[in-house]
Amino acid sequence: MLDSFPCYRPVTITMETDEVTSVCPKTGQPDWYTVRIQYRPLVAAIESKSLKLYLQEFRNRGVFCEALAAEILDEVVNSIEPEFCTVTVTQKPRGGVTIVSEIHYDSADTAGVDEDTEAAAAGATPPHNQQYTEDA
Repeated sequence: MLDSFPCYRPVTITMETDEVTSVCPKTGQPDWYTVRIQYRPLVAAIESKSLKLYLQEFRNRGVFCEALAAEILDEVVNSIEPEFCTVTVTQKPRGGVTIVSEIHYDSADTAGVDEDTEAAAAGATPPHNQQYTEDA
C-alpha cells in the first residue's frame, strides 16, 4: 500500500521517474522504464518516497511492460481512490523496439480494474483477442 497524505484541492498531480527496472520474464535480461502517473486525488495524494520504494520492488521481478502499467494503476487506485488516473510505462529500447503501455482509470467507470490485472496474470486472453473459427 502506498503512503498518502490529505489532499482536498482539485489539482492534477503528475509523478514521473526514469529509475524503474525489472527483468524480462522470458530472457531474464534487465529492462529499464520511465513511469508516469497522472491523477486527480479526491481526498489523498501519494507520498513520493513511498512511491519510490514501491517502484524499487520491481527491480528483480520478471514482468512485462503491459502488466507493469496495470499493476501500478491497481496500486494507486487501491491506495488513494483517485477521481482519475493514467499510468504510462515506457520501456527503453531493446533490439530497436520501444514499448509504451498506457492504462486509464476513471472513478465514474470502475468496472474491471483488479479483475483485468488478475486475468492477465493468470494468462487469460481478453475477449477481443480470442480467435473464432467457422463451423464446417
